[in-house]
Amino acid sequence: MTALERVVPGLAPLRRQKPADFDWRAVEDEAGRALPSDFKSLAEWYPAFGLDDFLVIMLPWPGEEAVTAEARGGDRRGGTATTPPICVLQSSFRRP
Repeated sequence: MTALERVVPGLAPLRRQKPADFDWRAVEDEAGRALPSDFKSLAEWYPAFGLDDFLVIMLPWPGEEAVTAEARGGDRRGGTATTPPICVLQSSFRRP
């Protein structure tokens, strides 16, 4: 169990069996900047998810880097793309 899974136990069953393979160069080119290694690790091990209807963590999908860019408006040709559903999880963090 990872430290993140201790705080958000619902992530454990979502963790991939092995890290996903992304074309990080394509993703970073689209973003216009280098991405932090912890973000890359998160994307490699987990799908997109939301926390307590408060925060949505959008992550690229392996092999769908161009579709992800198109869905968020990166493709200027005006095309649309479908995006996979987002799992909404409850964290063990308690707000004061």
